[in-house]
Amino acid sequence: MEKTIVLNVEYTMKPGGSLAFVQELSDAGILQAIRTREGCLKYDYYRGFDDNEKLLLVEWWADENSLRDHQSSDYFAQLKVIKERHCIASSVEKFSIK
Repeated sequence: MEKTIVLNVEYTMKPGGSLAFVQELSDAGILQAIRTREGCLKYDYYRGFDDNEKLLLVEWWADENSLRDHQSSDYFAQLKVIKERHCIASSVEKFSIK
């Protein structure tokens, strides 16, 4: 049985960047493309309560191949360009669960 892959991606955004980033991803159709991609089980952004310029992205993928396919997609390259406009720093935690 394949293990589910979970990523927690923490973003520190430029001032005003958190809402603008997610809105731009939505407007470009990237969020819809990701969420409907085969193997995507969850893909949700959460805004910090105490710091509005912190975002947490929680991603769940059916398996490692699904995650790799996502990361090599055309929209992922577009996401990276948008991220550079709005984000100061990011870090990723990766987990495997059954």
